[in-house]
Amino acid sequence: MPLVIFVAHSLVKSIHYCACKKPWTCPVAREKPKERHRIDVLSGLVNLTTCNLLHREWFKFRRSLEDRMVSETGDVRILNSRRGSFQQDTFLQYCEGEGQYIPIVYPEMITENVK
Repeated sequence: MPLVIFVAHSLVKSIHYCACKKPWTCPVAREKPKERHRIDVLSGLVNLTTCNLLHREWFKFRRSLEDRMVSETGDVRILNSRRGSFQQDTFLQYCEGEGQYIPIVYPEMITENVK
């Protein structure tokens, strides 16, 4: 059995999302770990609460980036990506379903679409 150490998330400086899966895949826990976007909760290597907390932190970072872009550009259309209803407590409105990530909208993408 591998050694598992628990620390306060505030002490974490770097995260490798291998076991928890990448946040932008909008992963969920399932008993079939070989399927894409699925967190293997049966392996004993994953603590689902920790995975959800780390995913939420990643999405909070994304939200702060968007807020800063709006502050600097004045373009509130950047916030249009906050429309997902899937597990909002973890994915903060950036997922529409399992594996259905809503990409970030950059100001230049908005202006290119207007032309």
